[in-house]
Amino acid sequence: MTVLVIRRAIWCSKQVASRCMESLRSVDVFGRLGGEEFAAVLPDTNLEKAAQVATRLCSMIEEMTLAETEALFEMSTGEQVDRDNLKVTVSVGVAECDESCRNIDVLLDHADRAMYSVKYTGRNRISVWK
Repeated sequence: MTVLVIRRAIWCSKQVASRCMESLRSVDVFGRLGGEEFAAVLPDTNLEKAAQVATRLCSMIEEMTLAETEALFEMSTGEQVDRDNLKVTVSVGVAECDESCRNIDVLLDHADRAMYSVKYTGRNRISVWK
């Protein structure tokens, strides 16, 4: 089992969550951790395959149509948006359940730490906990 932790701005979270749920398998579990963080549990998925899923999600989210997000951004900030420059990106941390994971909280913590390492070194990337 592997876990992905996904972070995105709260004003476009609904679109990101919807897109993620559509692209995952029926056996995968996806949900909001709180704020702008989401997690996906991928049963029977090794670390390499989970990293591929995370990379696919990053690409798919960056290509999203942003009409609804644009309106929400303009309402919340009062600023006009240059639609061509408006992109949604995500930071994704990936962790696999191994002998160091005493429980789900440890697994989520590993994925969260991997995600934060991406957040501080660049956006729209994944990081794998090793």
